[in-house]
Amino acid sequence: MKTYRCKYLTALPGEEDDRRSKIEAESPRAAYRMFLEEHGKHPIVVIVCSGLLSTEEFSDHVEEAKLEATQNQAVQAQKAAMLEASEVKRQAMHNAATEDAEASLSSTDILLKQLIAEQKETNQWLGKIRWSIWCILLILVIWNLFGWRIIPIR
Repeated sequence: MKTYRCKYLTALPGEEDDRRSKIEAESPRAAYRMFLEEHGKHPIVVIVCSGLLSTEEFSDHVEEAKLEATQNQAVQAQKAAMLEASEVKRQAMHNAATEDAEASLSSTDILLKQLIAEQKETNQWLGKIRWSIWCILLILVIWNLFGWRIIPIR
């Protein structure tokens, strides 16, 4: 068996280096097939080198790889469309359930909901006031430490 150096003509999309392999096979075509099994089919020509000046290019797989890529893109687009449709349906069901829940609320529940919202807003304001009081207290303590007046540094 002879050793062949195989590689793609150009780097694969998203890769900087082209894929290379040394493969032992009976013929250049067998090395080409083994290279495809090892690295997968991509729509790029494969070069098989058997010596310094003897190289062969194989492109039998290019059309098949392009077809597979197109089919994969179509399947991915179909999955994305189905996912989007299911998300829209889920959102619609959620909105309908929310509307039903709000419609079934009694006046007491509605008032309680408003009271909770106002309580949250009040708690935010109280938190701001608490920090303001802490700042004023800190200023008074520091002022007391310096003897009720600030003396400039000379």
